[in-house]
Amino acid sequence: MEIKLGVLRPRDHPKSQCLCGFQGFFRGDYLDTSDGTANVSQATVFTVVSNLLCVARSNNRELGARPGSPGEVLSLAQSVYGHVLVDPITFLNYNDAILKASVLRAAKPSELMYEVDEIYSSQVTEIVLAELGGWHAGSGDALPEMLLAMATGKLRLREIDRLHVRDMALRSSLPPLLQSLARSIPS
Repeated sequence: MEIKLGVLRPRDHPKSQCLCGFQGFFRGDYLDTSDGTANVSQATVFTVVSNLLCVARSNNRELGARPGSPGEVLSLAQSVYGHVLVDPITFLNYNDAILKASVLRAAKPSELMYEVDEIYSSQVTEIVLAELGGWHAGSGDALPEMLLAMATGKLRLREIDRLHVRDMALRSSLPPLLQSLARSIPS
C-alpha cells in the first residue's frame, strides 16, 4: 500500500491539524495481496489502519528518533492551540465498511471530536446520513459502526448535527439493534 500521510491545514482553520486519509492503494507493501484480497482478514485491516494512524501521529518518525531541530514537530497532538482530527474525506475515499470501521476504532476519541469544527461536523453528518440512506438499498454497511461510535461518545458531532442524525435514524425503519444504538446517541 503506498501511503501519503501528512498534515492538512485548511485555509479557514490555520491552527487546526488534520490526519489526512490514507491516500494510496494496495500494492503489497503492507499486505500480501498477490493472491487477491479474499484472504485478508478484518483483523489484518484493523492492524494496518492502526499502524498508519500511529505513523501519522508520530510524523512518520521511527520509534526513539530524536528531533533534527528544536522546532521540529515529533507528533500530532491536541493542544490549547489546535486539534488533530481524522479528515472526514477518509470516510468518503474508502467505500469499504471494514476500512471505515477500522478508522473509527483505531482513532483516538479526540481525533473524532468533530464538534470543535462546524465544517467537519457537517461533513461527517452528511456521511453518516448517506450511510443511513443506503442501509435499505444494501449499502451503508458502516452505519452500525458509526452509530456505535456516536452512541459511546467516541464520534462527536456538534449538537445540532448529532440530534439530526439521531432523529433521522429513529425515523428510519432500522433493525432493533440499530434503533437501540440510535436511541443511545446523547440527546
